[in-house]
Amino acid sequence: MHWNKKGVSLIVGMVILISISLTLASMIYFWVSGTITKLSPPVYCSEVSFETEIVKSNGDYFLNAINLGDIEIKGFVIKSVGGSEILKVGEVDLEVKQGMTESRRLDFVGSSGKYLIIPKVRVSEEDQETIRECDDNVGLETTSREVIAE
Repeated sequence: MHWNKKGVSLIVGMVILISISLTLASMIYFWVSGTITKLSPPVYCSEVSFETEIVKSNGDYFLNAINLGDIEIKGFVIKSVGGSEILKVGEVDLEVKQGMTESRRLDFVGSSGKYLIIPKVRVSEEDQETIRECDDNVGLETTSREVIAE
């Protein structure tokens, strides 16, 4: 008796194996990315409205902030803007209620350069509230200026 041996060629088998692997990998990726998005909800900063400036007075640098919006600002992240680089310089915990102006002394700001000042707001996450940084596009770019008191 002679059996006729037929089967899937090696190349076709590899193509099927690779396509199954890619399909499973993409399904796992989309499942995990959806779970991660749910774990860290977005920060809604579109309604945040503020003005800030960095002022040098008597050798010290101060951040002056005015909250013009309806959302309470819980602090600011200050980034140095130089050419194509944006580097985080420091953070300021400064609570600025709606319609109020607040000021805080800065220890980490230098005399020259541009700064991007980004607000931090309170975000509700399930049963707790946390303070989160807004996106860079919400921030205001400013330079430090010196105030001479007479």
